[in-house]
Amino acid sequence: MGLSLSALRFIIRQHLHRPLGPAVCTLGRQRVVATYQQVLDLVREEGWAPRPLEDGQDVSTNIPSWKNGPESKNTSDVVFFGLLGIDTLTTLDVSDYEAADIIWDLNKPIPTELIGRFDTVIDSGTIEHVHDVHQAIRNINLLTRPGGTVMHFAPTSNYIDHGYHQLSPIFFVDYYAANRFERCDAWLFEHIRPFATLEKWNLYRHEYGLPMAPWGWLWSSKAWMTAVVAYKGEDSTVDKVPIQGGVVLPWASNRPVAAGGRTRLFSSVRRRLEPLARRSTFLWKCAVTGSVVMHYIIRRRATRHAYVGKL
Repeated sequence: MGLSLSALRFIIRQHLHRPLGPAVCTLGRQRVVATYQQVLDLVREEGWAPRPLEDGQDVSTNIPSWKNGPESKNTSDVVFFGLLGIDTLTTLDVSDYEAADIIWDLNKPIPTELIGRFDTVIDSGTIEHVHDVHQAIRNINLLTRPGGTVMHFAPTSNYIDHGYHQLSPIFFVDYYAANRFERCDAWLFEHIRPFATLEKWNLYRHEYGLPMAPWGWLWSSKAWMTAVVAYKGEDSTVDKVPIQGGVVLPWASNRPVAAGGRTRLFSSVRRRLEPLARRSTFLWKCAVTGSVVMHYIIRRRATRHAYVGKL
């Protein structure tokens, strides 16, 4: 679990858009990959007036394994969230190896006394390590009070064997739509690994409903991560399991967004021409590209996930 400067900047901007609240829970002790001065400069650069720290407060890392190594120059999650004015920061982990406040296995239902306890729950590098991913996301949202915010940073591609799962943005968007959250927005980060670097990450806005086709994919030798922000409403649930291709996005429309079905004519033509086109790599690439272009022209959808810039 860790927060690079790009992830820190993302959190600050969400805090400016909608305050995280006085009580924040992070899943795991967050390893801040930046010095105190870098974090302080970043907070000011983004337009937030940092709350003064207490006299004599330790601004060094609180990760035990970092204390005597090259990462000892970095600051802590307590300092970062303190600068944002967060009154209470609570950490939840499966063990106490990094001095978490709550010890709990997210494969199991959380205790009733933790339900609705936090204004914001931040999952930065945890859900992919929990084998029972549905129980994990259910627990995360039970921890969040109605009116609160859930934030995920989860691996999407090129994280082989990092955890049990690599999760696409629609895993989150469909879940939050099915459970009647007020809104769920998703982005894609492109970054090098490991991310213990000051290099800014490339940020893309996730376009929901793109057909599975070359222009909808994002090709890269770097790693991809999904960032998600969801807002829990008073009537939001946590138990609904979505079925891909028939989910209604209540914040976008009142109709299910299809996953890219084909017309009967298109399917018939494809069955006849595909064996011929596959005989040549060049012809096959042309055929695929042509069909993608025609789909986009007919449907008038975005041609790919929109590039936002470096974060």
